[in-house]
Amino acid sequence: MAIEVMQGSYGRYWVPLDYNANTGDTFYIGSLVKASSDGVAPVGSMSGAFDISTIAGVIVGFNLKEPVFDSTYKTEKSLTTTSAHDDSTGYVLLGGSGKMVVGDTSRYALIDAVGPGTVLKAPIYTNSFGTAITVGTVTTGNTDGTGFTCSGGLMDFAGTVVADTATVYCRSGNNKGLYRHTTDTSATVKTVDHDFPRDIVAGDTFVAVELKMFGECKAYLDAEGLYLDVDTDNGTNYISIFVLALDLREAGKEHCIFRLTY
Repeated sequence: MAIEVMQGSYGRYWVPLDYNANTGDTFYIGSLVKASSDGVAPVGSMSGAFDISTIAGVIVGFNLKEPVFDSTYKTEKSLTTTSAHDDSTGYVLLGGSGKMVVGDTSRYALIDAVGPGTVLKAPIYTNSFGTAITVGTVTTGNTDGTGFTCSGGLMDFAGTVVADTATVYCRSGNNKGLYRHTTDTSATVKTVDHDFPRDIVAGDTFVAVELKMFGECKAYLDAEGLYLDVDTDNGTNYISIFVLALDLREAGKEHCIFRLTY
């Protein structure tokens, strides 16, 4: 699973893969891309805070005659040309748009264009594609439901946890199925404003991510723009999103539904 447009697409357009800045790079279906110097490039190469101004869309296809499947990212892929003079017989544009001419053998991507109001869905992984977030086991509970400790580890985030920007979800125990925003700055000792309704006891399990379950927060993408990476801390290089829904119920299938904040 990679990023997809759920609603609010601005249409689908053929655009060139950026040869100038991404010579020989691999592009993937489901990658969030931005307008670059010579076409589109993965948004994963963010530069600065709230870096969303040039986000163009999500790749949904390539002009390859024969699709190429990538076993790592579980999706189709395409390479940019390694030469500015590219007469590859493996690529042909069968349907053009704008100035893109039918029959062009350069390498193109078909993108689902995004803008204000577009709703996106992205998988959540930690550090690498397909790696599920850590499940923490409670070592110290709380009879007031105000917090807990997972001394063996919980959050994967490499940076400093910020109060009121993270979410915990109970995977097993008395509060199974419940989400809460956290007020702490710790990776293992969690506190919440809205108390859990039932006692938290040793042995309960939780997951936690540096994302809100609803509202505006910063987010980091992997280098290919295929998923939200809740392990990486890129400092001041990030995108800004408004989370509409956060699903942390099942290992390996965690995902976030959001819109970009312009």
